[in-house]
Amino acid sequence: MSTIGGIARTVAGMIGGEQRDPHPRDSLWEIDDVPRFASVLPYEMFDSASEIYSLANPDGNQDAIGFCVEALCQVGVNSQLESALQNLPGLLPEGACLQVGMFACASVERRLSRYARLRPDQSGSGRAAGVFRRLVRRRYQCFSGLDGELRPRDYRLVFSVTLPGQIDSAASARLQSVRQGLEALLNSCGMPCWTLVPEELIGLLAPFLNPNAPGRRVYEYDPARLLADQIVLRDTRIEVGSSSLNVSGDGRPHSLAALAATSYPPALSLAGMGYLLGDPLRCQLGYRGPFAIVMCCRILPDESSRSMTAVRAARANSNANSPMARLSPSHYRRQMEDWQLANEVIAAGGGLAHLAHYVLLAAPDGQLPSALEAARSIWRTRGFTLAGCEFMQTQGLLATLPMTMTVDFAADLRRTGWLGRKTTYNIIHSLPIIGEWKGTRNPAMMMIARRGQLVQLDIFDSPGNYNVVVSGSSGTGKSVLLNEIACAYLGLGPQV
Repeated sequence: MSTIGGIARTVAGMIGGEQRDPHPRDSLWEIDDVPRFASVLPYEMFDSASEIYSLANPDGNQDAIGFCVEALCQVGVNSQLESALQNLPGLLPEGACLQVGMFACASVERRLSRYARLRPDQSGSGRAAGVFRRLVRRRYQCFSGLDGELRPRDYRLVFSVTLPGQIDSAASARLQSVRQGLEALLNSCGMPCWTLVPEELIGLLAPFLNPNAPGRRVYEYDPARLLADQIVLRDTRIEVGSSSLNVSGDGRPHSLAALAATSYPPALSLAGMGYLLGDPLRCQLGYRGPFAIVMCCRILPDESSRSMTAVRAARANSNANSPMARLSPSHYRRQMEDWQLANEVIAAGGGLAHLAHYVLLAAPDGQLPSALEAARSIWRTRGFTLAGCEFMQTQGLLATLPMTMTVDFAADLRRTGWLGRKTTYNIIHSLPIIGEWKGTRNPAMMMIARRGQLVQLDIFDSPGNYNVVVSGSSGTGKSVLLNEIACAYLGLGPQV
């Protein structure tokens, strides 16, 4: 019967009759509808004229616009810097959300390649021919092979602001005004800044959201495609678990984990935020791989903050003097002091905000538990408590990416309890803007700082003073450094 049925179907196809296709062609289009992690990201397009990004909800509705600015990390703090940064919350209009992130990226191949290319192909003669080129190549291999706490990094400081609206609306002009004010403020603080264009945004996020592939060094932006589809590659597979995300595909797989600060120290200081990068004297107390520290905040409206603070302060004062306060006097007294302080901040021109701090960790397969414990230990020594985003890893990951903090997303974080109510002074004192010195313009010498920053140095980058003083006690490495300086410049060709 099957042979007769096959002949009948063949004849029917030859004479133009209907033939049932066992594999409908319509099902082929369903391949393109497979859910991808890129559909969760809000990035849609970039307007080169206004340098503003268009952001969308997961359902595809455009609901916000934003911009990204990268600034030079600070290596120290003084009173003038803290005083100048007090103007930051005042730059944000109603409905604006701010994210400030310190990204410790492991993509340093481009800087190492530039360091190696400065050396000529041949130097010396005989057995010494090309010796400096070989020395640089070995150092390149040594730096690239380091792992764990000693892995070289590049600290990048990113500011991002979002507003509800569309690119062709009045919100775009408001957002451009906010960006101009932010750039002026950062420049006045000695923090040169520039707009983060899509190519740089892809290069910043792709190492976290894609498997580690050494060949992917240059990232290009195609305006004809959604930006989110270019950040997460087509062959990347991200599996969301209860306490981590597993990233695999074409390259070495790794795991991601998001943590959030659930408690803060009694007093915050901007200088103390620099210690969240790790202990500068003991490399064992450091992060095991690439990481990001991100502060998310939304400024609350002035009128509602003022009225709510007055009511809460009066209620806290009443509770502190009630008979119930005798059972737990410290608790009620602390509440009263907190709301009195909030009243003083508002009276001085400040305000209230919803604030959260997130940490994003990346580690090779099998090394995530040790990376999590190291991060918790670093934050615990500074008085913070980190908690894993259990069963909310996607939400935690999105909170660490630039321009994801919109009004709707802030409401979701508030409902889940991750956003706490703080004063605008707390925003300034908890900014993750302290990094490590990156060096000078040209990489005549290449070294690694105490917390992993790749430092390039050329003493002739100074505008006029080429003198160098090396001081230190016996055994601290003065001779080693002088030999390094002499060897570096001999390889470049000058007389030493």
